[in-house]
Amino acid sequence: METGSHSSECSQPDARPHQTSLAIWDVPSPLVRRRASKVKVGVKCSAGCCLAGQSIEIRDETGAKVTSGKLGQMPWHGTAALYWAEMELPDPACEGACSWSVQFTPGGALAPHEGASLAFSFLAVRPPEHGVLVRVIEKDTQAGLENAEVRLGVYKARSDRSGCARIEVPAGTYDLNAWKTGYAAVAKTVEVDGNVTVQIEVVAVREAEAPYWM
Repeated sequence: METGSHSSECSQPDARPHQTSLAIWDVPSPLVRRRASKVKVGVKCSAGCCLAGQSIEIRDETGAKVTSGKLGQMPWHGTAALYWAEMELPDPACEGACSWSVQFTPGGALAPHEGASLAFSFLAVRPPEHGVLVRVIEKDTQAGLENAEVRLGVYKARSDRSGCARIEVPAGTYDLNAWKTGYAAVAKTVEVDGNVTVQIEVVAVREAEAPYWM
C-alpha cells in the first residue's frame, strides 16, 4: 500500500523519475480466434507508489494500439503495489505466432515516473471444428491413467479418473502425445476430419528414464 512518503516524492516536480515494471499473466495458449480471450496486466513502481487509474495499452507487431485499459484501485492480492487490470485481447489479424507488447506511459499528476514496455507472445489458431476424445491407458494393465497431460499439436488437456481427455481442434493432422512423471508414451499421428476417439498407451519407467517434453 502506498505510504505518505511515497506520495510526497511523486508530487515533487524535480524528483528523480521512479522506475516502473510490467507483468502480464494468464495469456491464453493457444489463443482461439473469434473467441473472447483475456489477460491480466500489472504495473509496479520501484518506490511503491499508487498507480490506480493509470492507463495501459496493448500494441500489435506494427506498434498499433489494439486495446487499452486502466489499472484498478487495489494492488494484486499478496502484493503491496502491483496495480493491475484485466484486459480483453482483440482478435488477431491472422493465424500463427504473434508478438505483441504492453505499454505503460505515466500521465497526469503521477509524474515523475518512467514508462515501461513488455513484449509477450502467443499462438493464434482457428476456432475448433471437431471434438477429440483421447484415452490414456497403461499398456500392461489396460487401465486408464489419471492426470496425464495430453497434447494434440498445440492443444493440451489432462486426463480424468478414467484416463480420458477431451480436446476441441480444427480439422487437420496432429501429433498426439501423453506425459506423466514415471511413464513414457510413443507419439502417434492423428487425422481429424470429424469427431473422433483415439487411444494412446503409456508404460511405467524409472524416473531417470522417463522422457521430458514440452
